[in-house]
Amino acid sequence: MESRGREGGGLYSDLRHHDLGVACHQVRFDGGITTRFRTPPLWGVGTSAPYGHDGASLDLDAVIRRHGGEAAPVTLAYAGLAAEPREHLLSFLRALVLVPKLQPGGANFRQ
Repeated sequence: MESRGREGGGLYSDLRHHDLGVACHQVRFDGGITTRFRTPPLWGVGTSAPYGHDGASLDLDAVIRRHGGEAAPVTLAYAGLAAEPREHLLSFLRALVLVPKLQPGGANFRQ
């Protein structure tokens, strides 16, 4: 799998519009269909569920597997990963938070 972690100025995004396949298409109120979506920055993805432009994916694994279209090769590579490297990737994504959760007694916790 090709690494593109720092594209988009460290945002983990290319900020471009892509067709992600039929599972991600959205029907608009006027009956038209939106087929292309801008890739949002991944910073904050660890605390921003539900996922997808329509919020139809409840977890990161589901939204990754839902990608098709231009993302199909990467989706297939993800699906082909063994359980351990796939969980490492998901753990990395879950760690991309805008505001870390504070733990009582932790260094950043104030009462």
